[in-house]
Amino acid sequence: EKQLPLSEKSRLSSGGLSASEKGIIHHQFLQWLELKNEMTLEHLAIERDQMIESGNLDPRAVIALDLQSIADFWHTDIGQTILNHHDQVHREMPFTARFGLSELKDIGLAHQINQTDENDFVIIQGIVDVAILGDESIQILDYKTDLIDEQSLTSRLDKHRPQLELYAEALQRIYQRPVPHKWLHFLTLKQTIEIS
Repeated sequence: EKQLPLSEKSRLSSGGLSASEKGIIHHQFLQWLELKNEMTLEHLAIERDQMIESGNLDPRAVIALDLQSIADFWHTDIGQTILNHHDQVHREMPFTARFGLSELKDIGLAHQINQTDENDFVIIQGIVDVAILGDESIQILDYKTDLIDEQSLTSRLDKHRPQLELYAEALQRIYQRPVPHKWLHFLTLKQTIEIS
């Protein structure tokens, strides 16, 4: 029996959707999901169907969404924190911030930049999946829908860490509040990891 590569298995089990399409659908669902404490599979399925009906969600969400992973997420400590602070939660929050090239290098970005002028800067635009804007501090979370296993987790953390550091630094500048907690949540692994 021929073994399919992991990416091909993923595509077939997702009804032919690419990883990117599946990720977009998950992000749309999590953006519009009403933040209630009853995050059961039944509740999530009802929300999914209502979003599809209203046109806020791609109809392929029926096959694309991993509702069990999403339900499990809401029962974690960070999921409960988001639900308990729902009035301070901003989802898919856009930002624009100015960074010096040396700052980007310090964060772990812009390795290829040969800085010629100390005053060179770039304008960064991004979107934070979840930000809890508290009075004293900010907490951020980024969802990842990558199909990964435990062996590749460390490399994925290394890949995504600079992005999260950049988001934290941008929000800290914009809102003049520290960002002491930042998390990556890998839906396929059902793991939330705090980035320190």
